[in-house]
Amino acid sequence: MKICAKCDLEKDLSLFHKDNRSDDKLTAWCGDCNNLQSRTYRQVNKEKHRAASKRWYEANKEHDAKRTKAYRKASPDKLRAWHVRTKYGLTPEQYNAMLIAQNDSCAACNTPRSEMEREICVDHNKKTNVVRGLLCHGCNTAFGLLKEDERTIMRLLEYARKHK
Repeated sequence: MKICAKCDLEKDLSLFHKDNRSDDKLTAWCGDCNNLQSRTYRQVNKEKHRAASKRWYEANKEHDAKRTKAYRKASPDKLRAWHVRTKYGLTPEQYNAMLIAQNDSCAACNTPRSEMEREICVDHNKKTNVVRGLLCHGCNTAFGLLKEDERTIMRLLEYARKHK
């Protein structure tokens, strides 16, 4: 246990960041206080922080690219969850519930996800951004190419029936 020099609370050692300059090899402030101080500094000094971040990126482009590539390769599930959450507003629990409700298959053609070559797509209304379901890549692409227009889809269906 250690007392934080900022908030004066006694906290577990695991809540302090490493600092090789100190005798106990830990920061004087706990992680929460350090994070709050950093966040406040970044908000007050936005331009200075942006310039420093840009300088670091320019000096470390190759290192950053390698690190990003390695992370993407090692964490495809985390990246997928992040993408689905940020683009469609779905939590992993909501996404998994949709998969279960659709029997782990495409909502349109019922192709099992295990037989799909690509990851299942989140289908959403392009105007309202409301999620409708999960589709295989082929159905999602076809639906988009038909501009999600019911009349066009019905005419195409009639055409297909006529030319069996």
